[in-house]
Amino acid sequence: MSNCEMCGKSGPLYFVEIEGSELALCKDCSSFGKIIRKPKLKPRKLVKKVTIPKTEIVQIIRPDFPEIIRKKRAELGLKQEELAKKLAEKESIIHKIESGAYTPSISLARKLEKRLSVSLIEQKEISRLGVTAKKESLTIGDMINLK
Repeated sequence: MSNCEMCGKSGPLYFVEIEGSELALCKDCSSFGKIIRKPKLKPRKLVKKVTIPKTEIVQIIRPDFPEIIRKKRAELGLKQEELAKKLAEKESIIHKIESGAYTPSISLARKLEKRLSVSLIEQKEISRLGVTAKKESLTIGDMINLK
């Protein structure tokens, strides 16, 4: 449904000729000119419902990642600066990761896993309440884990 070009009312629109111009008008405003076409009523669309899965597998960084990285780097005899160069990262990032002040992204954690031959990423299963929502109107609130 659209708005009338004269009064702005929402509803089915008639195509009307007024002084040589074709306008889309509501039923009330269509009396000011000659009706060219009446509105076509469209059948309502069927809306599919989507059910959000009750469990979801999420990748997370292990909580003890600073110790694992520090021990393995020392075991390999690398300095923070050398490891940073091999990973193409800044030395300050490696320092912050090892001190626990910075949690690496999944992509950086994968680089560290590959270079140091350690396991930093875990897969965790998160359970959610079954939320059913209309496909066209899925909101952020539908995605929040309600406990």
